[in-house]
Amino acid sequence: MNIGIIGAGRIAEKLAMAINNVDGASLYSISSRSLSKARAFAEKFNVTTWYEGTEDFFKDEKLDIVYIATPNSSHYQDTINSLNSGKAVLCEKPFALDIEEAKEMVALAKKKNLLLVEAMWSKYFPALKKVKKIVDSGLIGEIKTIQGDLSYPLGRDKERLYRKDQGGGALLDLGVYPISITHYFLGKPDKIVAESKFTPEGVDESTSMIFKYNSGATALLTCSISAMSSNEFIICGTEGWVRLNGSFHHSSSISSSTKSTGEQHEEFPRSTDGYEYQIQGLLEDFNNKKVESSTVSYSDTLEIMEIMDEIRGQVGYSFK
Repeated sequence: MNIGIIGAGRIAEKLAMAINNVDGASLYSISSRSLSKARAFAEKFNVTTWYEGTEDFFKDEKLDIVYIATPNSSHYQDTINSLNSGKAVLCEKPFALDIEEAKEMVALAKKKNLLLVEAMWSKYFPALKKVKKIVDSGLIGEIKTIQGDLSYPLGRDKERLYRKDQGGGALLDLGVYPISITHYFLGKPDKIVAESKFTPEGVDESTSMIFKYNSGATALLTCSISAMSSNEFIICGTEGWVRLNGSFHHSSSISSSTKSTGEQHEEFPRSTDGYEYQIQGLLEDFNNKKVESSTVSYSDTLEIMEIMDEIRGQVGYSFK
């Protein structure tokens, strides 16, 4: 499976390292707006082919999958161009800026019979899968509350985060994680209440959300690009609780406590950030000729985009 990357920033570097660690996946090409940056990236990660722009990048028949690591505002067009060139796509989250873009992307992938995957890497981690197993087993009983926060102080040197025209702010870059993991356990909420604090540039510096479900469950979710948090995610039920510990979106440990088992702790050690899990899942789906991810479904991706659109509507955040 030959993977090409559009964009040569920090997240592209992380994926490049992971691709090079997965047997059967080959980091084949890199495209950047700057030829010198593309060449430097290629030399650093042992990529054989590099391009300035995407015109020749897309023409390469040996390229199987495009990983899109460009700013949020470019995800839609880069995905459309990749699919129209006959390439499968792994698109970095947030999948798109809004539901209309997301629907067009999914519709084209289905039309072209090509694999298109939102890069929600969290869903591939063993720690999250173990939490799902615990919840599904009934050990913590019926879910009553969820609390999830993802907050990091991210300075203005990360310029795109402070630009509305590039889809900046806390919600799309950080809030998508607690939203996605809550959706993984409870689905789409029946009611949402949200509030945001904005930067002088007009992007959300922090956003707080309450999700309410007809089952009686609630979720309190927060994200911020100015605060430092423990970044944990806890699910509380009628019989106990289970927690994804620090940096829950790529957690390497979980804790739980139930009436039947008492308090327990489990480690999932690894030597890297863990993007390899996502690449392995992508490779398996590609080799099995899947046209939809077995881990991140289209319906999940679209519902999460609808949730974020609803939140933006409530807090008054548009990209213009």
